[in-house]
Amino acid sequence: MKIIQRYLKSLPSFVVLLSSFILISCGGGGNNNGGNNGGGITNSSSAFSSFSINGAKGLVNQSAKTITVTLPSGTSVTSLIATFVTTGSSVAVGVTPQVSGVTANNFTSPVAYVITASDSTSSTYNVTVKVSSSSAKALTSYSIAGVAGTVNETAKTISVGLPSGTAVN
Repeated sequence: MKIIQRYLKSLPSFVVLLSSFILISCGGGGNNNGGNNGGGITNSSSAFSSFSINGAKGLVNQSAKTITVTLPSGTSVTSLIATFVTTGSSVAVGVTPQVSGVTANNFTSPVAYVITASDSTSSTYNVTVKVSSSSAKALTSYSIAGVAGTVNETAKTISVGLPSGTAVN
């Protein structure tokens, strides 16, 4: 019985200690959304995490702050809509706010995207869109050891008649 009474006397101190530990561990409800959390800490992050146009993924170079997107042959670049993810709080091209998957831009020349962080610092990414020169993928000629083969594009086959005794390995 004395053991139980001894533990009951120290129980309130234990509860206070445990509660203090839990509050300290929780950190008081910090803010992870990149905004000012009331403690004077601001988010100066302004980068693209991903960038694509018409489903073509852009190659993001974070150190050079450039993005290159290659689109199929024949794609018109005068009104393209980018889909992007950014760590910043806003994105603009010139004075036009950009909304991922919504805002169209003319990519006949590189386009400067300005990402602004919650602390008003910014980063500028130059986005270049390249259009492939041709979508043709046909094999038009083929030869082995100087002997021309026959290409059947429809059947996707090639035949080459080599002289008897030719090693084919």
